[in-house]
Amino acid sequence: MKMCFGLPPLVPLLPHPSFTSPTPPGALELRGGPRRRASLPGLSSVLILSLAMVGCGGENLSDIQTLTRDSAGVTIVESSDAPSRGEGGWVLDQAPSLTIGTFQGDTLYELYRVSGGTRLSDGRIVISDNGSFQLRMFGPNGEFLGSWGREGEGPGEFQSVQVMGVLGGDTLVVLDGRLRRISLFEPGAGFLSQGTFTEEVGLTFVPNGMFQDGSVVFGGGLSFGPGSDMPTDGLQRPDTPFRSADLDGSLVTEFGAIPGSEYFMRTRGGGGEFMISASLIPFGKRPAAFARGDRLYLGSADEYEIQAFDPDGRLTRILRVSRPLTPVTSADVERLIEEAVTELEDPSRAPEVRSSYGEMPVPDFMPAYRGFHVDSEGCLWVEEYPLPGSSLRSWTVFDPDGSPLSTLSLPSDNRLLEIGEDFVMTVFQDPLGVEYLRIYALTRGE
Repeated sequence: MKMCFGLPPLVPLLPHPSFTSPTPPGALELRGGPRRRASLPGLSSVLILSLAMVGCGGENLSDIQTLTRDSAGVTIVESSDAPSRGEGGWVLDQAPSLTIGTFQGDTLYELYRVSGGTRLSDGRIVISDNGSFQLRMFGPNGEFLGSWGREGEGPGEFQSVQVMGVLGGDTLVVLDGRLRRISLFEPGAGFLSQGTFTEEVGLTFVPNGMFQDGSVVFGGGLSFGPGSDMPTDGLQRPDTPFRSADLDGSLVTEFGAIPGSEYFMRTRGGGGEFMISASLIPFGKRPAAFARGDRLYLGSADEYEIQAFDPDGRLTRILRVSRPLTPVTSADVERLIEEAVTELEDPSRAPEVRSSYGEMPVPDFMPAYRGFHVDSEGCLWVEEYPLPGSSLRSWTVFDPDGSPLSTLSLPSDNRLLEIGEDFVMTVFQDPLGVEYLRIYALTRGE
C-alpha cells in the first residue's frame, strides 16, 4: 500500500511504511497499525449547584461578561466575547529583544527545522535543531554555549529531536518520535537517561506538550492500516485519541477521542495494490491540544469550546466564548488557492494545484480557532484562525480560571515555541527559508 499526505496541494506519493518524519502539532499524520478508540466523558445534566456572574478586570473589558457555573463537579466558564487587540494592559513588543541565527556565518548559529525551545531558570536558551540532530544551548545574550546529540540510534543520539520542556533543576525532556523514545538531559552533565514508548501508547507521535511531572501528551494524528477500516474516497473526519506517557515510555492516561482533522481522500488501484492520497481541506477543522503544568486543553474547533483535563483524565473545566463563526466566502477560497500557487517552486504545477482544490469540499464556516498554548503562569493562549492573506498571528489569552484577559499579535511568519512570564519565544523564517530564533518582551496586565 502506498499513500501520500499533507496540506493541499497534494505531495508526491510516499511508501506508507517508510514515513517517519516528525509532524508538528495539529498537522495531518498517516501511520499504519491498529487503532484504539475511546470517547470523551460527557457532562451530566444535573441541576446547577452554583451560579456567579464575574467581571473581567483590565481596561476596556467592562463590556465582556463571564458566567461561571458548576455542573456535576465540572466548572463551566462562558464569556460573551473575546477582548480586542491590546486590551487589558497586556503588551507584546513587535520588535524582538533577541535574535539568534545566521544566513552566512558561524555554522553553530545556523538553524534549520527548529522543533522546540525553552528558557532555563538562569536565562540560558535550549533549542532542538533537526537540521543537525542536536540540542543547542545559547546564553541569555545569544552566544553559543554548547550542544548535545548527533544523528544515530544510540543513547543521546537522535533521528528526530524535540525539546518538550524542563523539569525541576532544569532537566530537559526531549522527544524522539522516530525512535519512539524520550530522553532526559541536564545542562551540566548532558545525557542522563531514556525510555522507550510501549505499544499501548500508540503508533503516532504528534506531541501536545507535557505535564509538570514530565509525562508527554500525544494525539491529533490519523492512523489506519491493519486492523482498521479501509479508507474510502471523499471527505473524512475520524476521531483521534489523546493519551499521555511517562518518562519510562509507559501509558499513563487515556483522555478519550475527539473529532480529528477534516481531510479529502483519493484512492486508485486494485488487486491488493492501491495508492492513497490525502489532503487537508481548505478551512477544514483540526483538533487542538496543549498540556502544561497540571492541565490539558482539548478542542475540536467546531465551536468556541475548550475542555480542560487534569493529568488523571478527569474533565475539570469547559471554556466557551459566544463568538460567531466566520463564514467562508468564495473570495477566501480564491485567495487561499492563489497563495498556494504563488508558493510553488515549480510554476508549471499551478493547473494541478487548482484542480486539486477544485475537487475538495469547502466548509460553510471557518474553524473557531487554530491552536492552543499554555504559558509558564498557567494562562491559556488560543490562536485565532487566520484569514487568507493575514499578516498577523493573534492569540486570545485566558487566565487559569478561564476569564479572557487580552488579545495579542505578532507577524504571521513567527512560529510559537514557548511563552514565559515576560517573554514569547518564536522561530522566524525569512523568504529564503533561513530560520532565526526570536525572543519578544511580554508585559502582563494588572
